[in-house]
Amino acid sequence: MKISSSIAVCSLAMFSVPFEMSAQSRVFVDPFLSAPAFQIAGGVNDLRVAESYRIAPPEESTHILIEGLVPIEVGSNVVVSNYTGINLNTGEVKDVGSLYFTMPPNAPAPDAASSPIVGIVARNGSWDGLTSAPPATPIGGSIGNIHIDMQASTLVFNIAGYTGTAHYSRIDNFTLQIDDFRLSNGGANLDFYGAQFSLYRGDLYGIVQTKNPLNENARLFELRINHLEDYDGDQIPDLLDEATGPFSPVIGGDKFDRTIGWMWGDSAQWAYAYFTYRWVYTVAYPWMWIDGQGWVWAGRDFSDNGTIWLWHDARQEYIMTRTDGWRNNAGTSHFWSTKQEAYFPFH
Repeated sequence: MKISSSIAVCSLAMFSVPFEMSAQSRVFVDPFLSAPAFQIAGGVNDLRVAESYRIAPPEESTHILIEGLVPIEVGSNVVVSNYTGINLNTGEVKDVGSLYFTMPPNAPAPDAASSPIVGIVARNGSWDGLTSAPPATPIGGSIGNIHIDMQASTLVFNIAGYTGTAHYSRIDNFTLQIDDFRLSNGGANLDFYGAQFSLYRGDLYGIVQTKNPLNENARLFELRINHLEDYDGDQIPDLLDEATGPFSPVIGGDKFDRTIGWMWGDSAQWAYAYFTYRWVYTVAYPWMWIDGQGWVWAGRDFSDNGTIWLWHDARQEYIMTRTDGWRNNAGTSHFWSTKQEAYFPFH
């Protein structure tokens, strides 16, 4: 039976938080290379390209599929688009990336279109050789680290001596929204507009634009984030996966959380936890109220063998159980006390 919903969540302010759940990933920063010799449309002479992923030599492609032209900011005539290099004879993809350019003077404003502008442009050769060296940028061409805190929904960047934190939100299983953020090296600041990142083959790709570029070549960068944790191996990283990751109940259905295993959501506040075989109060997750135990903190990933670590606030110690609970010979479920090195019952 569920306990009363009048639990004073405000009392959580008195509790200490022993740890946080986070992960480390890598980020690749690609500057946009000038490709003036490639004519994508009449009147376009400032084409810039960032190749993100090369499957085969891009010169094997015959055409470029432009997925949509989006202004880099409201009212701008400079547009950005993801592209895919394809061979129309075989349908094979050779490379993918992003490009941007200034629309011809008489072209309609992209943000005035009722639907994304898409198209296929004939391609002669690859981008290689069009620019001999990357343009001078503060972070372009760098490889850095991203510290992902899935409880706080933040990304902490460390790129070429620049650090900063960005808040993110999940749009769906394939799209991540990153808010405006700042990178600083202690002397200079780079401020970026928010951007959407798309999932492709397990990596996240997104284009970020600086609000205060140090030079014209430092306006746009493509970021590729990889080494993303995917606990259930379904090719959807945990920070995007609705069925895995930071817990929020799926009302009327099961959800797998990499910290506490499977739980069945009854409402936005209550879920049936298989590791306790009873209802838990989840509105303040990762703090949970368990009948007979009080408040516990679920802030650590369980190990590969299914062991769950919890901080027991009343006992002031870490306790352990398993995703399916521990049971003795009489069928009674137990936790394990790390202080007493002994089992104790769930209730």
